[in-house]
Amino acid sequence: MDNLGQYIKTKRESLNLSIEQVSEMTKLSYAVIEDIEEGRFDRYQGEEMYVKAYLKKIGEALNLDIDGMTSTYLGLTQELKETELQEALEKEQQEKERIQQRNKVSLDDVKIKVPEFTKSQSVYTDDRTSKYVQSAIVVIIILAIIGVCFYGIMSTKNNVESPSSFSSSQETNVKDNSDDTESNEDTNTVLTDDITIVRNGTLDYSVTLPTNTESIVLKIEFGCRSWSTLYADEVAVDTFEQRLYSKGETVEITLDTTTTQIFRLHNGYNLENKYYINDVEVPQVDDLTSVGDVYFRITNNQTTDTTTLDNTDTTTSEVTE
Repeated sequence: MDNLGQYIKTKRESLNLSIEQVSEMTKLSYAVIEDIEEGRFDRYQGEEMYVKAYLKKIGEALNLDIDGMTSTYLGLTQELKETELQEALEKEQQEKERIQQRNKVSLDDVKIKVPEFTKSQSVYTDDRTSKYVQSAIVVIIILAIIGVCFYGIMSTKNNVESPSSFSSSQETNVKDNSDDTESNEDTNTVLTDDITIVRNGTLDYSVTLPTNTESIVLKIEFGCRSWSTLYADEVAVDTFEQRLYSKGETVEITLDTTTTQIFRLHNGYNLENKYYINDVEVPQVDDLTSVGDVYFRITNNQTTDTTTLDNTDTTTSEVTE
């Protein structure tokens, strides 16, 4: 079983089964089965647990030696890791040699210039010039201190004389904060003629539908590779394929809302995923960087029959007369 992919492919062909048929039997995608048969296991590095689950499903469908296939796959994985480690070590060694070569400096190229010390008598004996410089520095420092004190006094005076400007600034800040709060409330709710979506919290949404709505269309745009499963009242949805979805992949599924109140989408990762219900985007705010299950709580909007109320009022009035 040195060539694991060829072993699976040969067994499948001997049973006169196509990849599409095996995909239907195992609920695995065509691309995953094709990658395994072609030995492209390097695409699934870091996902060994998923690959072992794939091999188990394929082995059960084709009646293969599951333990043997798993052992062979783990051996291939170890070889890939050792090859990558060796390449990384060689690259690191080459980088060290390149840095050493670049930083290598010959001692002959370094020229040290000995400073020439002056013995000019003017530097040490001209005390008058030194005194003038010292006096000028003292005067500049005094003027700077006076300027700072004057500026502080004038600033304090202006603040005392114009309290109304301070009050106006406070009112402006309060108004800005109020606008920010209203903006946050708006981003948590989507309201259309046919549907209302409210964000209850992180990855938790309430969906209000018109009366007698029997189904919704849920669309998922995956922003990263993720293993996903969909549950309706904690029961797995058969029409939703449980598998590893790729970044950029989009899935649409029609869900029955007559008997289900809560749909839960279990994701391995939720980063940058987007969700739409009946083509209305779900307001996620900061949920694009959150990780966890996504809840959609479905309710039907109850309306009152105005005609019935009017008829009841008329009958009551006639009885009274």
